[in-house]
Amino acid sequence: PENSSVQATIQVASLDSNHAERDKHLRGDDFLDVDEYPTATFKSTKIEKTGEKTAKITGDFTLHGVTKPVTLDAK
Repeated sequence: PENSSVQATIQVASLDSNHAERDKHLRGDDFLDVDEYPTATFKSTKIEKTGEKTAKITGDFTLHGVTKPVTLDAK
């Protein structure tokens, strides 16, 4: 696992909170602005095995044009 990598792309417009009006608002300019920023991405920079079937995956998450480091617990 330490020699692996993970990449994910999410179509932000696929957001579904099971409430159509809320989804429309969240996809709009006030929040996610899916017309300007249609995708969110994650690209790993490090994978650290923490147990037999667990790991911490560190990487760069980009949403709404802003990239920040995040660490995900994986199983």
